[in-house]
Amino acid sequence: MWDRLGSLDRIGRVLVRVRIPGVATPTATVAPGQSLEGVRAVNELAALAMPGLVAPGARGEAIARVTASRLRAGVPAVVGVVVWGSGDALRAVSGRPGVRCVQVMPDDGARFGVSALLPGYTDRVAPGSDDRPVPAR
Repeated sequence: MWDRLGSLDRIGRVLVRVRIPGVATPTATVAPGQSLEGVRAVNELAALAMPGLVAPGARGEAIARVTASRLRAGVPAVVGVVVWGSGDALRAVSGRPGVRCVQVMPDDGARFGVSALLPGYTDRVAPGSDDRPVPAR
């Protein structure tokens, strides 16, 4: 992820979600700071957040456990990054492999929301199914 961001001024947040077919998994929003070490810690920080992001009960606990385990194993899970940069830097990032979307916001301190463009979102954006058992690992 770090090398895809190039010459951007600052990383604000990283959105992380582990895909498990048929299981609704949460998206964690992580503030990695401005260092390579912080970016490398994103999966661990997201894993620590998982128990607070799932629904209460046995299914939620299982989802948190499996998701955290996969994050710690290094499964690819970054689904979005909030960054600050110049127009030229943002245009450069938008053309890099693996970058599906760049949304530009005004630089006036306005509040905004970010929704990740998940890999499964190819023709429509809708909640995924949650009708399969949570895998053990």
